[in-house]
Amino acid sequence: MEKIIIDTDIGDDIDDAFAVALAILSPEIKLLGITTVFRCSESRTKIANRLISELRNGTIPVYTGVDYPLIQPVPTLPYDWNNKEGKLVPCQYGPECEDMDVDRSTHAVQFIIDTVRKYPGEIILVPIGPLTNLAIAFRMAPDIITKVKKIVAMGGMYTEQTDEWNISCDPEAAQIVLSSGASIYLVGLDVTLKCVMPLKEVSEFNKIKRKDSNFLSVLLKRWFDSRQSPYPVLHDPLTIAFLIDPSLVGFEKRIVNVCLEGKARGCLLTIASMGGKDLENSNVMIATKVNIKKFLTLFVNRVLK
Repeated sequence: MEKIIIDTDIGDDIDDAFAVALAILSPEIKLLGITTVFRCSESRTKIANRLISELRNGTIPVYTGVDYPLIQPVPTLPYDWNNKEGKLVPCQYGPECEDMDVDRSTHAVQFIIDTVRKYPGEIILVPIGPLTNLAIAFRMAPDIITKVKKIVAMGGMYTEQTDEWNISCDPEAAQIVLSSGASIYLVGLDVTLKCVMPLKEVSEFNKIKRKDSNFLSVLLKRWFDSRQSPYPVLHDPLTIAFLIDPSLVGFEKRIVNVCLEGKARGCLLTIASMGGKDLENSNVMIATKVNIKKFLTLFVNRVLK
């Protein structure tokens, strides 16, 4: 059983909630905690707590993290974050989240540091949002870098010079993490864009009578209302599915940096070979292949049935 921490900007795209659900519903994974990141982090904490309350009887701690990127201004979103009262919240936030408790005793960054130190060599960090929390944790406590078992992150794209949300929201944080020396598996748009949730399964969310699927259905509806997209792409759940079944995703070693200047800012700069031992010593594996059918079957069977 893999011990993991999910670091998430849940509440924007629906795939964060799906990833959390898949982790909770999978016996191969022990979810030790969830940390939230990026603008309105406390609202994201409430969404995560609400989802946890329906998906399991026990509790999973959720800790609020950093709202702002290390350097750059907060990027704008393609939809309105303001609710009817004018409060800035993620689009999937609703009235059922208002009364959820928030544990302010521990900051998300400190939780990451403490947990990795408590279980050296055992923790897999799964960032599925901007990498700000992890970057600060690595700067505050560099000793944990060698204590992390590995990092499985959703972010970036290597086949095209295209910025991806999780990286471009805080490029400096991404560069700190990618260059840290920790063992990193990067699941990017190259493979996740192929993982589209079929419309048949989308419609099944409204038919399920299980109590633990009600809130996921609500989140999905709010996502549709804000995005007006015909179907969800399962970016983040693929990171969790890889931990459950490593055969789902194929990786290749790359030398990876983040562009921090100019029009390509936020894009990944990847090199397949530099000769000598440069590539051999790289700490980053890039996802290049995915078994789409097998992944979708796993996701549907765990989350919908």
